[in-house]
Amino acid sequence: SAPKGMVFVRRHTWGDFIAFMGWVGPFELPSFYIDRFEVTNREYQRFVDKGGYDQPRYWQEKFNQNGRELTWDEATSLFRDRTGRPGPSTWQGGHYPDGKGDYPVSGVSWYEAAAYAEFAGKSLPAFAQWYSAAPTDGGRYIARASNISRNALAAVGTFKGLGPAGTYDMAGSVREWTRNALDDDRRFILGGSWRSQSYLYADPEALTPFDRSAENGIRC
Repeated sequence: SAPKGMVFVRRHTWGDFIAFMGWVGPFELPSFYIDRFEVTNREYQRFVDKGGYDQPRYWQEKFNQNGRELTWDEATSLFRDRTGRPGPSTWQGGHYPDGKGDYPVSGVSWYEAAAYAEFAGKSLPAFAQWYSAAPTDGGRYIARASNISRNALAAVGTFKGLGPAGTYDMAGSVREWTRNALDDDRRFILGGSWRSQSYLYADPEALTPFDRSAENGIRC
């Protein structure tokens, strides 16, 4: 009965010792669904083609940068591809690279990730939800079977590092934005990328929500 492309995580109590943060939780998490795979280029293309970058209703968060709130025009002018069209920083001409439709979308800011989730009728996972679907005590096994500390990005599901809820690619592939803020200027992005050291599967990172590195992706 799960929505297409998603898996079910049962209601439970979550808490864990997270590197650099100490003990987090415990939290009583309601049941939720989470994407089995990261959002692909082909899925994100629908958001672009349907004018997602031009519709403020998908962009629910204020654009705060260095203590200043940016206007809609100021902020969205930053979210352009290599040719100046709306889209991820890794795209050209408003389109993903040829033959990469099943690869995870990459080169997106936190704002773009949150807007896509709104477009899809979903949300970004909370920090605790993400970690409950990708528990740290399974990292040594999951990372070995995943696209982390390797040479190149691959199509979603290519590697068989399977989480206990049925998710793939939570270790490596692309880093995944979460809802939570570390402070006024940074948002958590978890799981590491294909070129990260394996320990970053379990260790949190935090970046400015405007960061559009080629390693940044989305799971809803």
